[in-house]
Amino acid sequence: MAYQGRCTSAGYGKETVWGTPVARTIWLPPLLGSATLARQVSKQQRNVHRCSGTVPVRRSHYIENDNVGGGVGHEVTYDNFGMVLEHVLGANATTGPTASKYTHTITLDEDVAAGLTIELIRGTSAVSEVFEGCYANTVTLTSEAGGLMTLSLDDIIGETSATRGAAGTATEPTSQILVKHFHAGQFNWNSVNYDIRSFSLSINNNYARRQQLGSKLTSKPERSGPIEITCDVTLEAAEALYSGYKDDTESDFTLTFTDPDSSTRTIGFTGHNSFIQDYGDPISDDGVVLSNMTFRVQGDGTDHGLKIVYENENSAVTDFG
Repeated sequence: MAYQGRCTSAGYGKETVWGTPVARTIWLPPLLGSATLARQVSKQQRNVHRCSGTVPVRRSHYIENDNVGGGVGHEVTYDNFGMVLEHVLGANATTGPTASKYTHTITLDEDVAAGLTIELIRGTSAVSEVFEGCYANTVTLTSEAGGLMTLSLDDIIGETSATRGAAGTATEPTSQILVKHFHAGQFNWNSVNYDIRSFSLSINNNYARRQQLGSKLTSKPERSGPIEITCDVTLEAAEALYSGYKDDTESDFTLTFTDPDSSTRTIGFTGHNSFIQDYGDPISDDGVVLSNMTFRVQGDGTDHGLKIVYENENSAVTDFG
C-alpha cells in the first residue's frame, strides 16, 4: 500500500557505547528532501569464468559490505539542538543558571566518544528504522536573509540498522523557537563589525569507515585527516576585508543570534584564528557590489578552531526543550 512522506520524523539518542542503540530522546522534523539516511548494501558479482550454461551471463554474487549512509537536515531551534551540536564538535561544558539561563559551551575535541542512535519514522507508513553507531561526517549550518537557520548532517557513517518495525510515537518538543535571519547580530572579524547577507559554516570531521575481515559492517569510524572548518560569508563589498585577504590577516570571527523575545536564548559562533582563504567581489551589473569570501579557521594549541555557545533554559546540553 502506498504511503506518503509527510509526518516523517527523526529521533536522536546519545550512545554511551558505540554501536549499542539507546532510546531516542530528541525528535525533530526533517527538512523536505533531506531524509536520505538508509541502509546501503554493496553487492558484487563474482569475478570468475562461470556463466549460465553457454549463455554469457554471470551466475552468482556476494555482499561486499553492509553500511549505513546518507543524511538528514533540520530547522535549528534555540532549545533542541544541544545533543546534535555536542556530537558534531565533541565536547561541552555547561554553567549556570545565571538569570534563568544555562550556558553550554561546545568545543572541538579529539574524538567523539560514541555515536548517535537515529530513528527515522517513515512518513505515513507507521514504520520506522533505527540506525546505530552514527557519526555525522560533514555538517553545515546556514542562515541567509529572509530564511531560517538550518543544519544538515551529511555523509553520515553508521554501523547498521535494525529491521524496520512499527513506528513509535515521535514526541514533539514543547518549545520550537526557531533561529530566524533577523535574530542575527553583526559579523565581527579583525575588530570590525559587518552586516552580512548570508552565513554558511561547514565542518568536515574527516571520519572514515573501517572495513575489517570477519564482518560486513564497519568498525568504529576513525579520523582519516584533520577536522576542516570553513565559513562562507556574503556581504556588501568592504575594502577592509579585501585588504585582510591580501595581507593574510588572522583573527577570530564571531556571530551571535539572539531570540528577541527572550534574552535567555542565544546561539553564538566563534571561529578561531581565521583567515580569508578565498575572496571575490566581481562587478556584474549596476546594482550593489557584493563580496563572497571563505574564512578558514585554525587552532593555536589553546583555541582549537571553533566554539559554539548555546544558551537556553535547559540544565543539560542534551535536554529536549
